[in-house]
Parts: sequence; structure tokens; C-alpha cells
Amino acid sequence: YTPQVLEVLKQHKVPATFFVMGNRAEKYPEIVQRIVREGHVIGNHTWIHPDLRKVSQSRLINEIQQTEDVIHRFTGLRMGLMRPPYGELSQETIEELKNMKYKAINWSVDSVDWRDKDVDQILINSLPSVRQGGILLFHDSSGENQSRAATVEALPELIYTLKMQGYEFVTIDELLNIPAYK
Repeated sequence: YTPQVLEVLKQHKVPATFFVMGNRAEKYPEIVQRIVREGHVIGNHTWIHPDLRKVSQSRLINEIQQTEDVIHRFTGLRMGLMRPPYGELSQETIEELKNMKYKAINWSVDSVDWRDKDVDQILINSLPSVRQGGILLFHDSSGENQSRAATVEALPELIYTLKMQGYEFVTIDELLNIPAYK
């Protein structure tokens, strides 16, 4: 669903930050290149989405490095932002990410679009929680046979509503005033 999300963002002139899994990036290099070409920021979301609290340090490093390497191969960029799967990190993981020159990023508004497949419910999950400086979490992909059509359909209304309320959309590096890339 990433190409459809990118079309919505282009139509509404909204920048976004995409946290990409390495195994998906390897499978769809043209989408990764399009994300960057269209001015969005790309970040690391591990190779296969494990709970990082439950993996060894060597597996953590491999998950991050393998994803970084494939994104670098397709874009020439070395990511500096990382979103942990499930939003969970241990203190050891935080330290290792710092050693790898990554900033861990989480969200303040969860659309719960991975669970809720109804446009109205996604909007109900999202809009009331938005505050200045908020980071909204949406998904453009998921497991096999999982639809993100409701997410794609909800985005134009969400964008319109937030713009009407005076919100501006920026990438995470701009919001937090940190570098997106190493």
C-alpha cells in the first residue's frame, strides 16, 4: 500500500517519515527509491520486525546493520533514525543504538490501523489525541493478506482535518531538529 500512501501524500503536499523493514526494502527497491525521491525521510525498522527486548546484542546489530546496508545500496543514504518494532526497547538496546549512531523514535498518537480496518475507527483512534509536536503512527504495509486500504482511505480526511485545525506536517528530523542521516 506504500505507493497509494505516497500518492495521497503527494496530492496533499505532506512530507512523511517512513520506517522501513530491510526485508521489504530488498524486495521493493523501487518503492524505497521513490520515498526518498519524493522528499520523504526514510528510517530503519529492523530487518524482520523482532521484539528487540528479546534478541541478543549480535542479532540486534545484524537487524539494524543489514537494513541500513540495503537502504544504502538503493539510496546512497545511511539512516540515523530507527523505530523499534512494537515501540519497545531495553536499556541495553538503547545503548547499542547510540553506539550505532541511531536515534530511537516512537510515537505519541497510534492510529491502531494494524488492528482496526474501519476508516472511521482509524480517525477516532487518531484525531482526538493529536497535539502540537505529535508523532502519528500509521502503517503502509503488514503481513501477508493484510489490507491497509482503510489507512489509505483515512489519510485524506485526517490530513484535511488537521490542516484545518492549523497543524503543519513535517518529517521527524525536522520536528525534533535532529539529522535524519549519518
